Amino acid sequence: MKNTISKAELSRAEDAVNQALLAAYGPMNVQGEQLCWEGRIRRAVEKADELINSGKLTREKVVGIIDGFQQEYNAALHDARKAQDEYFDLCKQAGITPKRFQRPQCPCNACKERIRYEAADGLEQAMQAMLESFTDDTVSTARRWWQQCQELGVTLELDFFLSKVVF
Repeated sequence: MKNTISKAELSRAEDAVNQALLAAYGPMNVQGEQLCWEGRIRRAVEKADELINSGKLTREKVVGIIDGFQQEYNAALHDARKAQDEYFDLCKQAGITPKRFQRPQCPCNACKERIRYEAADGLEQAMQAMLESFTDDTVSTARRWWQQCQELGVTLELDFFLSKVVF
């Protein structure tokens, strides 16, 4: 059953999703540095020992700060999921295919490291698959991951894989 959903209503719902995704995943200015929630939490964890050992903050205070960041991040993720669900419901009512939303790109070091890790992991899995079944598909997949790793400056110890390949 199709309901009449206006383009303006769909557009507002789409904008709400984009804003919620930006709030959950996008960078924000934190003391002059662009950090997303993941980056902010990671930086707090990395600085925790220094702050505690210097006596600037107690362990309880640092844990409370990190927990507060995590709660705010979780709330932002919840809001993003809720906005997406509402948008998808409108699309279903209108009988249209919803668009796919992308996570905003974040320039913080935590996100860059996560992307590098995912690329390295993808390459390792692709190379393992290629060793198990040497097909055009597995070679193509490994090649794509290899190119992404090179673009990101990711280096891997490939001795294990090279020792398995017969030239």
